[in-house]
Amino acid sequence: VYIYSLNSSSGEEAWRFNISRSRPARNAGNTQDKLTLRDGTVYASGVDGRIYAVDADSGTEEWNMSIRHWVNSDVVPFSTVSDGVAYVAGVNAEIRALDATTRRLLWNSNIKNGTSLTGTISDVFLTGTVSGDTIYIAGEVEEDKEDSVKGSRGILVALDASSGERIWSYNTSDSTPSVYSPVVGDGLVYIRDRSNWN
Repeated sequence: VYIYSLNSSSGEEAWRFNISRSRPARNAGNTQDKLTLRDGTVYASGVDGRIYAVDADSGTEEWNMSIRHWVNSDVVPFSTVSDGVAYVAGVNAEIRALDATTRRLLWNSNIKNGTSLTGTISDVFLTGTVSGDTIYIAGEVEEDKEDSVKGSRGILVALDASSGERIWSYNTSDSTPSVYSPVVGDGLVYIRDRSNWN
């Protein structure tokens, strides 16, 4: 799996960077990750249990960090980078904030805290968007229903970006898991679902 840098006018390849070097990828198709470009650095989650920071001009690796112990598979559900902080989704609904330069852990928070959620939140499908002082995390919750059949629904949680404290949470209706990054604008947060996927 590679990151490619292309000239926007000519389409000529400037560089490519391998983000699956340390072992063969497992479940690579499940990742919902997107690349993030901040202050001359491209950030990406690998499919080898690592996060990569790559110089945007040269394609040279600035650093990489293994977080395989935070997640259930080699696919790292990397969320986003904002104001020098990388927000990383981990196993069982944990969100960690890392200094994007030093990789120092700033805080970690479980988005279940303070909610009535009892089900399992898929770490693969957690995504995030930062707006102002808030990070909005969308994800999929798998819960046992009364008839013992598991059902899924979406959750959106707002966390304080500097501390990880929960501000509010919202649950979508049954069978509408939200697995796309939220979009924020004009005082509103927008999410969508994938309820019609088979």
